[in-house]
Amino acid sequence: MKNFLKFFPVILILFVFSCKDKDKNIETDNLFKFKEYISYNTYGNLTITTDIRVELAKPLEQFELRQELSADEYLKISPETKGELVIENGKTLIFKPLGNLKPDTEYSVTVKLDKFYEDISKEFKTYTFSFHTIKPNFKVDIGKLQSYSKQWQYVEAAIEASDVISLEKAKQLISASQDGKKLKLNWPSESADAKYFNFTIDSISRKIDDSEILIKWNGKPIGAENKGENTLAIPFY
Repeated sequence: MKNFLKFFPVILILFVFSCKDKDKNIETDNLFKFKEYISYNTYGNLTITTDIRVELAKPLEQFELRQELSADEYLKISPETKGELVIENGKTLIFKPLGNLKPDTEYSVTVKLDKFYEDISKEFKTYTFSFHTIKPNFKVDIGKLQSYSKQWQYVEAAIEASDVISLEKAKQLISASQDGKKLKLNWPSESADAKYFNFTIDSISRKIDDSEILIKWNGKPIGAENKGENTLAIPFY
């Protein structure tokens, strides 16, 4: 009995690893199985602005070089996503979502191959693949204290996100204060959705005694988990 218990953990570990290997084979063998019909599909950890692409193994003569298709007729996407589907060169399917995809979400896409190929066997009528969108995250970079004058200072800073966000969302991630009073943050007047935003912590008062500013950040507005705070010393004049 002792000998059995001694070796049981090893048996369990081997079983777990063999199951994981089997799961990996299932994921990779699916495209191999459909190689006569599919040569490539969108995969991996992707930005919320991504287009969904599927490369058919060979061009189909029934389509023009570029033709718009009914997305619902040829694809099924979960979570449900509205968008436009086109086929280029008779073989490249491109689905363009009408808006950004949901962050940190697993998307499943089913291609209805029986709509493209006649007399296709039952096991090849649909092809399903999946991909994941990037999990929201960000970091704050704070520069050095700079001077307008002997009394008034400012700090240049930046937010870098893991994926694109709007300027309005970026503004909600961070705040700064001095002696309990909110400091003004200057942002670009206009900006497209981006991963990187510069801003300035403005109107910092240099006092006759040493002081500091408090900088806080919280990722809740974009669904990110990170939050924190830091202080920056303001020497007296």
